[in-house]
Amino acid sequence: MSLRIGVLLCKCGGHISNTINVDEVAEYAKTLPNVVYVANEEHLCDEETAKRLAEEVARNSLDRIAVAACTPTILDPRFMLICQRGGINPRIVEWVNIREQCAWVHADEPAKATEKAKDLVRMVVARAALAEPTAASIPQVDEEKCIKCGLCEAICPFGAIKLGKAEEEYAIKVDELLCKACGICAASCPGRAITLPVMTNEQIIAQIKTVLEA
Repeated sequence: MSLRIGVLLCKCGGHISNTINVDEVAEYAKTLPNVVYVANEEHLCDEETAKRLAEEVARNSLDRIAVAACTPTILDPRFMLICQRGGINPRIVEWVNIREQCAWVHADEPAKATEKAKDLVRMVVARAALAEPTAASIPQVDEEKCIKCGLCEAICPFGAIKLGKAEEEYAIKVDELLCKACGICAASCPGRAITLPVMTNEQIIAQIKTVLEA
């Protein structure tokens, strides 16, 4: 059975669209393999927009989602929670950052930024095609890097992270039953103490191949 991939693009109130021609990228996304739905939004992080898109995902029977927007640190907590409420498995959602890693670093080169955004979208679609809904991976914590700020516990939308003490040492515990492997904690950790190995070798290879074949 063929995949049904949806691409969700964000203009970020001009922070992306002032440099990148997002409309052009959206039209390009429609030509990519397995893409059957493309949304081009002003703000993906808007709650009403996220709720509407969750309904569109269900209505179009999408089984993979590729998001091109800002850093997941900002977008993930709200968007992933809406995915959960809409019955959407967050493990089928793949992300690419076209704001900090594209629009902002190429602010004086809009044409080049737009072409790079197309490349990034093509790569994330290739990665999404290989996403496994059942693949589970919980965050790994490097206690030597942990600065004990408590942000991971505060930001987790699923209440999966708890801070405590083990043998008089500060400890972070992840509840495997509650964890959705959304990556919010890893993306937000200021000490870079949390990693989430969710990208498979096959997904990495798919991204490289789609660039080389362009």
